[in-house]
Amino acid sequence: MLLSLCAMALASACHRKEQVPGRDLLADPRVIEFAGDRVRIDIGEPEARLALQGEWFFDKNTDSGPNVGSTSPRGGLISFRLLKPAESELKLRCRSDGAEALVPVLNGHNLAEVQVGPEWTETRCRVKKTFLRDGENLLFLKSVRRAAAIRVDYMSVGPVGWDPGRGFARRYGPAIDRANPSPNPSTLVAPPRGQLSVYAYVPARASLSFEFGIVKEGAPAGAAADFSVGIEDDSGRVQDVSSRDLSLGLLRSSHDAGTASLDELAGRTVRILMRSERVGERPLPKSVYWRASIIAPERRPDTVDRNRPGGVRGPVVIYLVDALRADRLEPYGYSQPTSPRLTRFARDGIVFRQACAQSAWTRASVASIMTGLYASSHLVEGRRDALPVSVPTLPALLKEHGFATYAFVTNGNISAGFGFGRHFDEYIQLRENAQSPAIHVFSSDLFSVIESHPALHRGGKPVFIYVHATDPHAPHVPGPGDYTGLPACAPEAEHRVSARNWRGDDAPGTAEELRRCALALYDREVRHSDFYFGRFLDMLKKRDLYDDALIFFTADHGESFGEHDKWGHGKTLYQPELRVPLIVKLPQAAHPGRQVGEAVRQIDILPTIADVLGIEPPAGIQGRSLLEELDGPPPDPQPAYSELVLGPRPLAAMVFNGYKLIAEQQEEMADYKLYDLPHDPGESRDVSESHPVTLGFMKSALRAWTIGQELRKRAIEKPDEATLDPESEEVLRKLGYIE
Repeated sequence: MLLSLCAMALASACHRKEQVPGRDLLADPRVIEFAGDRVRIDIGEPEARLALQGEWFFDKNTDSGPNVGSTSPRGGLISFRLLKPAESELKLRCRSDGAEALVPVLNGHNLAEVQVGPEWTETRCRVKKTFLRDGENLLFLKSVRRAAAIRVDYMSVGPVGWDPGRGFARRYGPAIDRANPSPNPSTLVAPPRGQLSVYAYVPARASLSFEFGIVKEGAPAGAAADFSVGIEDDSGRVQDVSSRDLSLGLLRSSHDAGTASLDELAGRTVRILMRSERVGERPLPKSVYWRASIIAPERRPDTVDRNRPGGVRGPVVIYLVDALRADRLEPYGYSQPTSPRLTRFARDGIVFRQACAQSAWTRASVASIMTGLYASSHLVEGRRDALPVSVPTLPALLKEHGFATYAFVTNGNISAGFGFGRHFDEYIQLRENAQSPAIHVFSSDLFSVIESHPALHRGGKPVFIYVHATDPHAPHVPGPGDYTGLPACAPEAEHRVSARNWRGDDAPGTAEELRRCALALYDREVRHSDFYFGRFLDMLKKRDLYDDALIFFTADHGESFGEHDKWGHGKTLYQPELRVPLIVKLPQAAHPGRQVGEAVRQIDILPTIADVLGIEPPAGIQGRSLLEELDGPPPDPQPAYSELVLGPRPLAAMVFNGYKLIAEQQEEMADYKLYDLPHDPGESRDVSESHPVTLGFMKSALRAWTIGQELRKRAIEKPDEATLDPESEEVLRKLGYIE
């Protein structure tokens, strides 16, 4: 964690972009770790957020000026790194709104109890060397009485008697000698003794460019430091790149620069280590500086026809099947005949094999599709949250460009009452029946409504159609149809499964017979929805609309059937609930039969539609056009984030370069699990210990993303909770969506 150091973008300090893996490594202080023999964390400052775990709240300390952080009454956790620690002193400046007692717990060791009152107090306690770790340390501020939150200005750990001050002052260009100006000039000014580390993804044909030196300002005569640069991978092996002593003097150099090839590490994540130490008994400078970038060739300009004809004006179709797992579909390798029509459709389209839902329940995921934003950006996170009026949506964008907009939905979880009907000319909801065994409307009835509606006819305005079918959603009661070739289950087991709405631990047992029966019924529901998706395509062809159509077939989330001891959805962020199908047919069937193995996201759908139509997407969206996966060489992998706050503890996940990290927030700290998806698609083996660099890279990225999402949230006014009619309340309550 970067603490007492200063990140500076010398060329454009006020216009720093988010760090992109494989570019400027020091642009974002949130993803840089620093370890020295001392550390100070100003709790309320943005760069400290990565060090904080558990429940923290932030406000302005009007008494002393700086921003402060407040723990919950249960306490809060602070993470920091040290390098070769010795006996030290811990300092805390804190207060509480009421009388409270605080016990600092350092790496599991209780320190002296501290009495905290309404006045700001700096407390100090001696810390044994054996209580400290070389590397990451954890300090839990345990509230004894749990009566009031504890406000913390700063904490520091360092040599006994050390005055931490307020960290390093911000200094700009004139204080730094630049040996070789780099294309990414972010400069990090750091303490003279310590180690910086930053994680990065290595693209093809890349090299590491680095620069380091002594800051002359304030340095004593003859000041010197030993600098080294290394690269570490998951094997634990550190490749030494550079090592040099620098000093101030007439005939001595105070800075150095170099490059190193990364060809052998292409396609992997690495940890860049930048270290400075004392040279013998010579005095240390007051501070040193670092620059580091990964330089890689730019992707060549598009050489493939993007098939974005300006005259193509739809129809644009999103056909979504609720609770549909990708691994139960033939185009994704499933052996049972659940999806013959989808298989035929895939020959005309592009199959994205690793599409990731942004949440594990309907409203949040559909909102991400319609906005190109993560749930913590569009704020549809809780059970009664509505889509904010201020958030731009896909139907609004298309309506602005002359499209007629229609929706046909069979899930009240995205009813007009939750804000999803805005900017649709017609938002047709086929309401559920809480007294029916299936509850949801079958795709057969949904198709009848679509077929008879005048929306999809050649002529007039271009059309955007959103279809939301719900057959695979629990309760598992297949609609009428031909299920030849699919397994059946015993009548008694079928009755037990289909007569219950499966809601997490309320599932009717986990016996293998019931699980097989549930999956058999689910497969039939998938087959039913597939048949009527095929009928929908036949209708487009009959009306001469298919060839020019831009069609997305996808799902909002998947479904768990006992994996990780869960049933249903909205429970976990494991693959059964997050991996969804995404098959895209471009106008004139461009790129037919193409298979894309890189991870893509629901938030990529909106910018893809805008790209194909040649229109500008809304500012601030978080997805990117899927056409980037098709034209020219493959782009660098993009992280896919997912989040879920419906359960007792918040969950977050990140998929990147074949790995998946799941974080579950515990009372004191987050619990992380890392999975190698290509070799362990069932997510049964946590590989955190054998992949420490990949784990560090993904933890750093996920926590930095979480902090960024918190900042975005503040710019959007969260609307009041939705008001529903009694019938909708009954249906959603029976389905487990509201309490």
